[in-house]
Amino acid sequence: MIQLSVPELVNLNQGPVLSYYKHWIWNFNLLDTEIPNDFKDSDSFGSANTTRKNWNDHQHRSFLKKESEWVEEYTKSIHSLFVNLIDGFSGDLQKSFTNNWPWMLPGNIGGVTSFTNIVCDQNGHKMSKHLDNRRTVFAAILNLTENKEGTKFWDHKDPNKLIYSCPGTKGHGVIFMNTAGSLHDINVEQDTPRLTAQTQLSLYIK
Repeated sequence: MIQLSVPELVNLNQGPVLSYYKHWIWNFNLLDTEIPNDFKDSDSFGSANTTRKNWNDHQHRSFLKKESEWVEEYTKSIHSLFVNLIDGFSGDLQKSFTNNWPWMLPGNIGGVTSFTNIVCDQNGHKMSKHLDNRRTVFAAILNLTENKEGTKFWDHKDPNKLIYSCPGTKGHGVIFMNTAGSLHDINVEQDTPRLTAQTQLSLYIK
């Protein structure tokens, strides 16, 4: 079983903001940093243009094409971490979660569905400031290589105000709640490929 550290909530300077729009970001670490060698093999990846719909503007991004036992194990681990995270919500965090996802009442959550992509971004890959679709409740991004700073989060009222920049350290990851204010972007500027495990976490009702 792949071991992950207990997530630590990042103390963000957001000022007065409604809980519906708050950023909630956690840091975690991969405790076993042995990454499969074939993740670094360019032949293992397929262009986003051919493996994903509506990705024609992302020619510098590709995805691992084949099945991976490591990805399956990692997804199970991040799945468990996500469930434990929600179980511990209280106070303003619980209020923000409930305001964004009011149908997730105690006793109605039947489980968590998680899907992980191994993503290879080349220098020049960009995604402008955006919110994820409302099917995504949480997202997790784990650095599989030593990278420069990655995803950046911005104030939803002032898109030029930086809230948080994700570290690029190998084995370091972030989880963020997809609230109505979780504006973020990515601009890859590094000579070596940026390799990450990116997990979308979705909840369903019984």
